Formats: sequence, structure tokens, C-alpha cells
Amino acid sequence: MKTDPIYIFRKTWATYQKVISNNLMFHKEILTAVKKLLESRLEPINVLDLGCGDATHIGKVLNPGQVAEYCGCDLSPYALDVARNNLEPFGIRVNLLCRDMVAVLKEAPENHFDVVYFGYALPPVDQ
Repeated sequence: MKTDPIYIFRKTWATYQKVISNNLMFHKEILTAVKKLLESRLEPINVLDLGCGDATHIGKVLNPGQVAEYCGCDLSPYALDVARNNLEPFGIRVNLLCRDMVAVLKEAPENHFDVVYFGYALPPVDQ
């Protein structure tokens, strides 16, 4: 069995993508609700995406000019590398953090983020 972290990431990420593409965890419904929320805002917003992964799914609901700042955090540096590429076409300020999502949320400036998106990521149980 290979223990290379990039191999493991790609293998497990492919499985997760299959779960999403088959809508086994209702991602489509969640993203529809998020898109509706984002479209209700008149001015560009600041988004905090906890457990952002590769940002593919949040990228599907963002429109150019809709987001002023995107901050995503995930524990996988490999997912964040992919996220950086996925968010590049939006031309927005992107801050990607390879950190624990609970710590990022606790340290977030008060009232800075208009939307905090929390998909199916799981925070550590001891926090």
C-alpha cells in the first residue's frame, strides 16, 4: 500500500468527488440554498469557508463581482493547492489557510465575514 500523501489525497478525493457527483449527501440542495443566499446580497461579501477542500463546490455558486474576499481553511495542503487554482478565475482576494477550522473561526475578526460556509467537514471532537 502506498503511503505517499499526494497519492492518498488523490485516491480519497476521487472517492469523495463520486459521493458528491451522485448527490449522496445532498450537496446540490445545500449549494442551491447557498447560491440563493449569496444572490440576495446587493454588495460584494466576505466569505469564510470552513473545511473548503478544493473549493470546487463553493466555486459553482459564486459569480464574478459577488465576493470581495474568500478565506478558506482545510487541513489538506494538497486540497488547498487545487482550491487556489479553482478560485483563480474569480479574480478575488483569496486567503487559504492550512489550519484547524475551529481555531480559524475563533480567531476570525468579529463581523468581518458576511457568510460562513461549513459543508460536510467535521471539526475535532475535543473542541
